[in-house]
Order: sequence, then C-alpha cells, then structure tokens
Amino acid sequence: PFKIDLRQIIRVKTPSPSCPYIGNRSYCLIIKGIQLGRLGNNLFTLASTYGLARTHSCYLYADGGWQSYLYFVNYTNEIRQLFTFRSHIVSEVAVFFRYIYKNRTETSSKRHVTQLELKNEIISSGNTWVGVHIRRGDYLRGGKNVSSSNFILNAMDYFVKKYGNKTIFILTSDDKRYCKITFGNLTNTYISPNTFSPAEDLAILTICQHTIFTIGTFGWWGGFLSSGEVIHDIKSPKDPRPREVGCARETYFAPWFSYLNTTT
Repeated sequence: PFKIDLRQIIRVKTPSPSCPYIGNRSYCLIIKGIQLGRLGNNLFTLASTYGLARTHSCYLYADGGWQSYLYFVNYTNEIRQLFTFRSHIVSEVAVFFRYIYKNRTETSSKRHVTQLELKNEIISSGNTWVGVHIRRGDYLRGGKNVSSSNFILNAMDYFVKKYGNKTIFILTSDDKRYCKITFGNLTNTYISPNTFSPAEDLAILTICQHTIFTIGTFGWWGGFLSSGEVIHDIKSPKDPRPREVGCARETYFAPWFSYLNTTT
C-alpha cells in the first residue's frame, strides 16, 4: 500500500549486489526469516530494521516483531516519509473525506491528490479530524480482553471538550458491525466503508489530525503516522502498560501517546 516498495528492502540469506541500498555504504536493510504477521507487525519490523541499520551503519538481519519504537525513534520523520500511501489509495479515501465535510455533495470523482494535500485540505475545512481504530475480531476469537465502549466514548468526549463541536470522528475497525450498532447514532461520527481495505483504513487514520486506538499494532501505526495527539487504552490507571501485551509502557508507546485515567 505504500510508495516504498517493501519487497525491495526484504532480503533472505545474504546481502547481494541487487540490494537497492548497496551503493550507499552507510547502511543496507536486510530482513531474514521475517515472521509475516499482518500489516502493523510488518511495519514494526521494517521500521525497526531501518532504524537499527541507520544507527549502526550496517547490514542487518532481523527475525520477529521488534515491536518497540525505540529502535527507530531517531528516524521518526524518515519513517513517516517512507510510509506514505500510493496515490490510488489516497484518491479513494479523499472521496470519503469530501463526502463528509462537503455534506454528502461530493461526486464519486477520484481526482489525484497527494497525502499531504489531502491532509491540508481536510484541516482547511474548519473541522478537527480524529481517527479511531477499534480492534476486536481476532482478540475475541482468541478469548482475549478487548477495550470497552466506555474507553472510546470517554476518549471522544476528551477531544470534543478540547476542540469543540466541529470535531469529527472516523471509526475504522475489524468489526464494523459492532461500530455501527454501538456508535452509529453519535453526532459527527462516521464509519469507514465496508469496502475499504486495511490499507485504506490505515490511510484514514494517518490523514486524520489525531488518533484514538484500543489495542494492536494497526492502531499504533495510525497514531504514529498521523503525527497528532494519540489516546490509547491501557490495562488500568494503576498499570499503564499496553492492554494486550506485557511490555513496559515506555518501550511500546511513543512519548506523545497518552491515556485517560477515567478509562477502563
């Protein structure tokens, strides 16, 4: 889904002259034995590999998830520039954004617009845009805990109080039926179309100004790429670790990610 061709920086076994970065001897990215999870997991592995290779000016072999922003914290802007979306994805979500802020008068025309142009366009509409990601499906099937609706409602209330009644929420999820039932009647709240792929949902989160996310790496990347304020869920106010993992908060959540003491 991204402009960077991920296949160009994934290599197996040993470095070779075909590596696209071989001419730049300061670094070359090599990923060996990558455990291919879903989109968020792969982005963590790629970003971590990029950051470590840049830090140590080396060829790097990586296995597993490497799910800590500390591996690439010094290259945040570079990562955001690498992980920009292809034009057809941006054009698709542009129609959806315009349908919302132009009061459903936008035609289906998918005229070309860059990711930055679209972000500036929606900001100029006078609204504050908050992307929301709610992960449920695989966690429920696996018998794991998921975030409550109260967490989402409290986080939304936080943004409304801060930015006023022109705050617009766009919900993305792997359980959009739940979103429609639970949040579908709320003012200024929209749910991404069922036809949207995970790439298009992540593009929505990235283009919004701020982010709310429950659990999982997909929502994490939505918050990271959006560059705005991020509200996330935690185990409890007394245990501010990620709800779904046991790692320390400071190794998983970036410094500008925050949580609400009122959430459960």
